[in-house]
Amino acid sequence: MKFSIENSLLLKAVNTVSRAISTKTTMSVLDLIYIKAKEGMLEIMGSDSEITIITSVPANVYRTGEILAPFRTLSDLIRTYRDETVEFEADEKNVLSIKCAQSVVTVLSRNAEDYPDIKVYPFEGYKINKENFIDMVKTTVFACAPQININPVLMGINVEYALDKICFTALDGYKLAQRTSPAAQTIQKPLNAIVPAKGMNEIVRVLSGSEKDAYFNVEDKRFIVSVGKTQVIVNLLEGTFINYSVLIPGEDEIKTKVEIEREKLLISVERASLITDETRNALIKMDIDENNLHLAGKSDKGEVSDDIYLEKEGENIKIAFNARYFVEILRNIADEKIIIQFKDNNAPCLITPVDNDSFKYLVMPVRYT
Repeated sequence: MKFSIENSLLLKAVNTVSRAISTKTTMSVLDLIYIKAKEGMLEIMGSDSEITIITSVPANVYRTGEILAPFRTLSDLIRTYRDETVEFEADEKNVLSIKCAQSVVTVLSRNAEDYPDIKVYPFEGYKINKENFIDMVKTTVFACAPQININPVLMGINVEYALDKICFTALDGYKLAQRTSPAAQTIQKPLNAIVPAKGMNEIVRVLSGSEKDAYFNVEDKRFIVSVGKTQVIVNLLEGTFINYSVLIPGEDEIKTKVEIEREKLLISVERASLITDETRNALIKMDIDENNLHLAGKSDKGEVSDDIYLEKEGENIKIAFNARYFVEILRNIADEKIIIQFKDNNAPCLITPVDNDSFKYLVMPVRYT
């Protein structure tokens, strides 16, 4: 294998695949970066077995071939070069020679046949409105369960695509975030997939760095996103997602409905969270009476008491929540005003923007004492 390439192009490609390369894997081969030189371009790949990122970059290829290079060594090395042409050549013993200007470095590498067999999919599928897709992920992924959870499917975003609508739902048992949006194209056969939060975040990173059209598909229990010359392949979470529809209260169940300024409520809850005790669920109490929300918190640190004007329909209510969950949701809504609907003080409350029905958030209450 022998090729030369502008260092800036190579560095960008290596950075693109870098997040899929794990330094904590039990498979030492996944510490390496896969480089394949073919006519007029390089194909570069990184994988941790759960997420794979593949990208292509133009190069002057004098002799085709493929090799596995130590990722950290290669990445750190090419950062020392300026924006100039770098020449690479690998011999039959997998010794990679790197030449730039007056510098020559040799790096011990491995045979590409040692790398896991990773399928590359066609760069096609359902078209994505990139900005919309990125926003949908960012406003739901925070509600995914952390890495350690008794139900693995809660560690991902449930993607539902039917006709001309796409819906992302995430929940962790304490809060739910759901975002619905018109799709870029209509499909006849419904699609459903549970995509790990980590994978979704890597997809967002790749999409954010490209101005090209993007496409996604689901195949072989994988979620595949292609944009420009880059493809992200994420293994799906297996299992059945929670039937979240039973958690969302219907209109006939709502006993109290309030409209309130989001920012004022956010500031008040954030202030209360500074006082509340995290070991006791960061408890904040909300007393809704006529046109007033009285918010209170108490711990060994002190006490907090706030009053906020609101518009109410229905019954007065006293309810308590974990301040941190409420803050996470309010920070992910950009609208000026929100509607909060309550069934009772033991059921999750439903939070939606006033002028936007594409967002739905639920927060589970804690015991009011």
